[in-house]
Amino acid sequence: MSTILQALQKRKFDQAGGPPPVIQQPNKALHWKIAASAALFIIIALLSALIYLLLNPRGEAQTYSAPTALVQPVVNNHLVKVTFETKPLPVLVPKVKKVAPVKVSSKPKQVAKIAPSREKGIEKSMATEEPSTDLQKRFELALLLTDIEQNENPTDEFTEEEGMNDGSDIREMSSAFQDKVPFIRYDSHMYSSVVNDRWIRINGETLKEGEFDSTGQLELLEIQPQRSIFRLERQSFSVESLTDWKGY
Repeated sequence: MSTILQALQKRKFDQAGGPPPVIQQPNKALHWKIAASAALFIIIALLSALIYLLLNPRGEAQTYSAPTALVQPVVNNHLVKVTFETKPLPVLVPKVKKVAPVKVSSKPKQVAKIAPSREKGIEKSMATEEPSTDLQKRFELALLLTDIEQNENPTDEFTEEEGMNDGSDIREMSSAFQDKVPFIRYDSHMYSSVVNDRWIRINGETLKEGEFDSTGQLELLEIQPQRSIFRLERQSFSVESLTDWKGY
């Protein structure tokens, strides 16, 4: 296009008879510099935008919810009178069982009343009989009086000490009974609230309540926290736990 323009201008000057004008050639190097500068600026701008986007990512869209109105409960301040029907509780009358009276007869008193009459009858018969039978009658009278006294005051066949069953300490009992108690070596004592878990060990034997030792003389009646109660023959006694009995 520029070549055509130059040819037209040259033709005009030839017709006019003057020298052709000098056409200045454009500076190509300057154009290249401008183009390179523009391209470099664009590249720098793009890089800056990319770096900015990488360092400052776009935040997530914030969601906003409309405020909800709080609904306050309606309180009724009016008092309501409530009435309940009440009934009295039934009165329970305890049932009393009637116990028939028991009549107790005192036989010893009857024996005491009969005894003097028998004694008087025997004395009268002795006075009327011959003197040879006086000694025999007195003996029979003595036997009769003895039987009457035994009926009025019955006694147990056990002695006072044998009748006791309170588990007294062996050291506080009579020496006559202490001599009967064999040697006891108290090795172990185990007391528990459960009866089946209680046991002691004496003379190398383990015993529980109600068991006899190997000799068959000593019976273990009860195991208490601080002592054990034994029975020898008809008499019970106690020995402190883990305390040997050496006969004194």
